[in-house]
Amino acid sequence: MPARPAPAPQSAPTRDRDAYFAAAYELLLARGCEAVTVAALCARLGVTKGSFYHHFADMPDFVAAFAERWQEWMTTRVQGYATIADPLLRMEHLQNDLPEILVGADQAIRVWGRTDPVFAVALENVQRLVEEIAFPAIGQILGDRELGVLWGRMSYCVFVGLQLRMEPIDPERFLMAACEANRRIGIGCELVRVDGRLRTKLTHGAAAELAAHPEWRKPDLSCLLTVQPTRPSGDPTPPQRPGPRDREAYFTAAWELLVQRGFDAVTLVAMCDRLSVTKGSFQHHFGSMPQFIAALAEHWERNSNVRLGGYRAQADPMVRLSRMHQQFLGGPDSAGSAWRAWGHVESVVGQALIRVDRNHLDLLSNTLAEVSGDPDLAELLAEITLALLIGLKQPRPDVGPGEAAWMALEWARRILRVHAELHLDRGRVVLVVRDNYRL
Repeated sequence: MPARPAPAPQSAPTRDRDAYFAAAYELLLARGCEAVTVAALCARLGVTKGSFYHHFADMPDFVAAFAERWQEWMTTRVQGYATIADPLLRMEHLQNDLPEILVGADQAIRVWGRTDPVFAVALENVQRLVEEIAFPAIGQILGDRELGVLWGRMSYCVFVGLQLRMEPIDPERFLMAACEANRRIGIGCELVRVDGRLRTKLTHGAAAELAAHPEWRKPDLSCLLTVQPTRPSGDPTPPQRPGPRDREAYFTAAWELLVQRGFDAVTLVAMCDRLSVTKGSFQHHFGSMPQFIAALAEHWERNSNVRLGGYRAQADPMVRLSRMHQQFLGGPDSAGSAWRAWGHVESVVGQALIRVDRNHLDLLSNTLAEVSGDPDLAELLAEITLALLIGLKQPRPDVGPGEAAWMALEWARRILRVHAELHLDRGRVVLVVRDNYRL
C-alpha cells in the first residue's frame, strides 16, 4: 500500500508535476518544511524556474497541489487497512506500519500543518479517515464501542506526540511500548521477528480484561461541561502585559503572537507594533532577531524547568504523579504546540525543547519507577506518557477538556496501573492518584 512517492530520479526524462512532488518529499525528509522552496525544487531536479512555473502558478499553488497529492497517498494507504476484515489483524498491520511515518517527511508535514492552513486541512482529513477505519476495529477488540473511540483517539495522540518530539523514538522501542500498552488494556500481544524486523502480533481481544476491575468504569463527566479549563502549561508567561516595555514585555508579545498566528508571526515588526515601540527599543534589549529567539528559548526553558522542579520537590511519588497528571487536563495549548513546531525549524528552540523533554522524561521515569519498582518498564511507560501529553496539547486531534479528563483517568488506571479518580476542587477538575495496582 503506497504511502509516499518514489524518490525523483536524478536523470528523469521528464519533469512533470509528480517529479516536483517527489522532490518536495525528498527535501522534507532531508531538511524539513522550510527547505521546500522554488529554488530548492528546481536545483534538485536540475531545471529552471520557468519549468516550475509551467506546472504551477506560484508557490501557494504548488503547496495546495502537493497537499492534495499527499492526502491522496495517505488515503490510499489508510483505505488499504479497511480491506482487512479481522479487526485484530487490521490493527496489527496499522501498528506495525506506524514507525515508518513517525519521522522524516511525514513528520515535517505535521509541522507544516501548524503554519499552513492547506496542510492543516489535509492532516485533518487523514485523521478523520483513520478514525473511521481504525476506531471501530479497536471497539470490536475491546468489546466496547465508546471505549474503542476513546482509546483510538488516545493512541492517535500518542502517535502525534511521538512524531513531534525533537528526539525520535527508536522504531523497535516504539513497538515494545505499543506491545506493553496492548497488554495493559487486555489485548493479547507478542513481539516477533519477521525477516529480521521486530513486529507486534495481536492474539486476542480485551473484553474479559476490561471487566477485571469494577472501578474501571466511565466517570460522570457532566460536571466538566461547566468547568473552565485550566490554563495551558506551555505558556511560561502570565496573560497580562507588563507595564514597562522591558524584555518580559517582548516575551509576552511573542507568546501572544504564537497563540494567535503561529511561529511565522513572531517577527521584529509584529512585536514592535504590538507593543507600540520602535525597532530601536527592540534592538536596545536584544540587538537582533536571532538574539531575541535565543533569549526567548532560554526564558521558556528556565520557566519550564522551574515548573518541573516543583513536581520533583514533592517527596511522595503518588502526590507527584497526581500533580504531573494535571498537565493532561485543559485541552489544546495553541502557544505550546506552535512553540514545539517552531523547534523543528529553529535549532535554538529545538535544543531547548530537547533539554526540557529529557528533564520531563527523567522525572516521569523516576516517579513511575518509585511507583512500580521496575525502572526499565517505567522508562518505557514514561516515553509514551510524555508523548500522550504532547499529543493532547496539539490543535489536532482537538481533544476537549471532558475527553482529556477521561483519557487521563483511563491512562492512569490501565496503563500506569494506579488507583485514580477525578474530583472537583474549587471549580477545578483534578485527578487524584492514591496507590498502585499489582503490576
